[in-house]
Amino acid sequence: MAFLKKFLVIDDNADGRSLLARTLLRKFPQSLTIECAEAAAATRTASSEQLDAIVVHRAREMEGVDLIPLLRMINPDIPIIYVSGPDRSQAALAGGATSCLSYDAWLRLGTVIAEALDPQPWPVPSVQATTAA
Repeated sequence: MAFLKKFLVIDDNADGRSLLARTLLRKFPQSLTIECAEAAAATRTASSEQLDAIVVHRAREMEGVDLIPLLRMINPDIPIIYVSGPDRSQAALAGGATSCLSYDAWLRLGTVIAEALDPQPWPVPSVQATTAA
């Protein structure tokens, strides 16, 4: 089976990783999600795999906001979505996150990633000027 998208989900909690991975599968049913609990495994995976996006909550040995700059150094262009309970969005965005999502809004994860993968704005209808005679 050829996978259309490949994601990395980083969370030190197995239930949290599974929840995020299953949420991605709802939006991207033909995708592959690689799950990591530790920062070393996450950075190794980010270095060796052709990923479409990374979802970061936290690793066993470090907070997600501290992991984001390491992932950004590995790949400056990949969408990195930071998921957190407390609002750490300013620190996450300053560290290189593409977008932040409250953990309570986990059901929106697929939509947030879809928007990050296709950041093109909706086409604006052209308006033709009319001249009064």
